[in-house]
Amino acid sequence: MNQTPNTNKRKVRIVAFNMVYAVLVNQLDPNQYWLNNTQYAKTLQKNTQNQNTNEDEYLQYLQNFIQKGKENENYILLHDLYHQALRNTPEYIQLITRFLENWQWERVSTVERVLMILCLTEWLCFPQIPVKVSLNEYMEMAKIYANPDESHKFINGVLDKILVYLQENKQIHKIGKGTITQSKKKL
Repeated sequence: MNQTPNTNKRKVRIVAFNMVYAVLVNQLDPNQYWLNNTQYAKTLQKNTQNQNTNEDEYLQYLQNFIQKGKENENYILLHDLYHQALRNTPEYIQLITRFLENWQWERVSTVERVLMILCLTEWLCFPQIPVKVSLNEYMEMAKIYANPDESHKFINGVLDKILVYLQENKQIHKIGKGTITQSKKKL
């Protein structure tokens, strides 16, 4: 039973990744895209769930979240992750760019950009999600959606530097299970 919440959170991240990616690549209005996607997911027929294409996977997950209602924790997480990521994208781009060594933002693949933006969103806007959980989840997604041999290493290197900076400047505020481990404080 413990795997269901984690599995659902991974599905939330997959949906958020697909939606944020689409908005950024196509320069769409985030609110309109949200409305269009959620309305479309509501109208999907049951037989769509029998198709196993990656293209439809995130829509099936979205449909599932919508069917459970707007009060469902996965729907709320998706809504907040999507909107916070897009609202803060310019700020996150500036932050990431500061820590790119010998690299230009324009040369970073869009997939890697979106994964880093989403991870930063979880770190800075979701105090209940542990830093390591967010980092590990987006590293796993990088292995699937980006270059499976290199992207996760690149993203991890950049995010590790950003994490040190954010912790030194006390910009990450975690509560409960999201609290940064005590062992680091003792050092």
